[in-house]
This record gives sequence, structure tokens and C-alpha cells, in this order.
Amino acid sequence: MKKHILYFVVAIFFGLTLNAQQQGACFTPMGNVAFQQSLRTITSITNPAQRLSKATAIVRSNCLSTIQIGEIMRLFNGDDQKLNIASGSLNSLTDYANVYFLMDEFAHFSTAFMFYDQLMRGGQPTTNVPPPIVETPIVVPVPAPVSVMTFPVLNYPAVNNYNGPRNCDAYLAESDFMVFAQDIFNRQGENLRMDASLSLVSRTCLSVAQAMKIATLLSLENNRMEFLKASYNRIFDEANYDQAQQVFNHQPNKFAFAEFLKAKRIVALPPAPVVQPPAPCVVTSEQFRMLRETLAREGSSSSRVVIAKNQIPQMKCFTSQQMKEILNLYPSSSDRLDVAKFAFQYLTDKDNYFLTVSSLFNSSSDRENLSNFVASQPR
Repeated sequence: MKKHILYFVVAIFFGLTLNAQQQGACFTPMGNVAFQQSLRTITSITNPAQRLSKATAIVRSNCLSTIQIGEIMRLFNGDDQKLNIASGSLNSLTDYANVYFLMDEFAHFSTAFMFYDQLMRGGQPTTNVPPPIVETPIVVPVPAPVSVMTFPVLNYPAVNNYNGPRNCDAYLAESDFMVFAQDIFNRQGENLRMDASLSLVSRTCLSVAQAMKIATLLSLENNRMEFLKASYNRIFDEANYDQAQQVFNHQPNKFAFAEFLKAKRIVALPPAPVVQPPAPCVVTSEQFRMLRETLAREGSSSSRVVIAKNQIPQMKCFTSQQMKEILNLYPSSSDRLDVAKFAFQYLTDKDNYFLTVSSLFNSSSDRENLSNFVASQPR
């Protein structure tokens, strides 16, 4: 009450004269029901800026009494908000002569003087009042027409009875493939489609036909090339991969893809088997000693011939020097010549044979006979 009296004294001191001539076109204040509805509308708004804007719009567009304006002002805590509402109501007051009662709503003298200054200047506010909220109509977007996924007519290789080389064990079932392909097709933009394509082939196996179809979902041939190269190690029917050249319209790209496959297939060829050289054919010292002792124990030269012809083929690979020691066990020249001829094919150094064993034959006819035999044998 003291603050109200003080504001009234201040108003008189500064010569504030309020009369009916300053009143606007409003004479009857808003009915109580409508006013209470307006208060509920203001209090239901949680955003402070929108709440103030709504309150300002109500006091500007409706005829209100100073009591009603005061109630609206009391919905706000800040003097600056209250000043905006009071300033906006000056042309809507039905009892303009009581406008000084609004001064009692301010918490600070400085705000009351600002309001007084507006009154002295004809009700023009000194602060910017937020514009009323203009509700923007909701525009429902019209969905773009849905395009249908199709693949170009190409010679897609069959894979049902494929028996060639494989880079993976099993390719996608056609129903599953169509789900993945549709997902790639639905991506908006080349980059997103490329990323989805590479992601698919990084985790699953495809047939050549499926890889070709995915490639055709990409617009740029460079991207198609990159995708097909990345797919190589995940292709089931590798021998059919040459058919993927069909996805390229430019001949240089067809050639580049063919060169890529050529290089990949050379690397993929299994290494040539390493041929181990045969173990050298030899009669060991122990084997030779046992044979020689066996022959030496036989008293009959003819029996020695029989034993030699049985054992030499089994042991094979005698040297000329070893055979010389064997032949020296035969006292009969004819038996010695017989065994010498028989053993020739089992020698490892045939070229040295005659010169090595010829000294065992005293008869020139036997030496000539052996020489002619050796010369007639294939090496």
C-alpha cells in the first residue's frame, strides 16, 4: 500500500494527467469466463519466450481492465516481462484512468519510472516487445514415387551345375540375395550404395551373376570396377567371372578387368610339385661283402654263376670295381665271361667296365669277345 501511494505521488509530481480523452476504443473488458481461459492458455505454455509472446498478444488484441492486466502481469516474475505486458495493454485498457495501479506490480522503482516514461510519450514502449507467435501451417510432404529395382538384360552365367574352381564354399540363396540387393538399391546416393555393396561382399559369398547385378546398381564404372575387384575372393564360380565384363560399357574398363583376372589367376595357380631326385642307386659295402662271401663259400663255379645271376638283378647298381672283385671269384674263364656279360646291364659306370675288368681275361679271344659285347650294348 505504501508502494502504491508512492507511485501515485510520483505520478502527480511529474504531472501525469490521465483522463478519459487518453482512453482508446475499449469500453467493456473481456468477460470473466473468457479471461480465465486466456490465463490458462498462458500458464500452459512452458517455454518462457513463447509464454510472454502469447500474453502480449492477448493484452494487445483484447479489451481488458487494469485489474485483469495486473493478473496477467503477476504470472511473470521479471520486471522486464511485466513491463512488456503493461506497455502492450495501453491501447486496450477500458479504465485508462486507473493505469497507475499497474505501477504497483513492479518490484523496482526503475521499472516503474520506465513505464511512466512510456506514458509521458504517449504509450510508446522503450523496449522491444516480442512479436506474437505466428503458427506456421503444417505442410505434409508428398512422398516421391517409389522406383522399382530392376537389373539390365545381360548374359548372367548359370551356377547350378558348376564344377570349376571356387573361392568360397556356398553362395547366397536367391531370396536372401534379393533382400540385400533391395537394401542397396534403396540407399540414396552413389556413396551409400557403394558402402553397402562393399559391406555385403566383405561378409558373404556371391555367385558371378549376383556380383554382376550388385555392380549394375552402381552408376559409376569406377565403382563397379572397385566392387568387382573386392568381390574376387568371395566369388563361388570363379571360372565364370570373365562374364562380369558385361557390366562395363567402356572398352578400357573391360580390358582392365580382364587383366585383373589374369593376374589373380596366375597367383592362384598351385605351385608346381617339387620333384625329388631319385635316391642314388648303389650297392652298399655291407651288401657287397655279404654277396662276395656267399659266392666264395660255394665250391662249384657253376653254382656261383647261378647265385650271381639270382642276386645281381636284385641288388642292381654295381660299380665296375665291385664287379671286378666278383668276377675274380670265378676260376673258369668261360664262367667269368658269362657273368661279366650278364652283369653289364646292372652297372652304374658302364664306360669304365671293359678297361676295369679286361685284365682278368688272359685269353685274347675272351677279351675281344667282351669288348665286342660291351660296344654293342646301349648306354
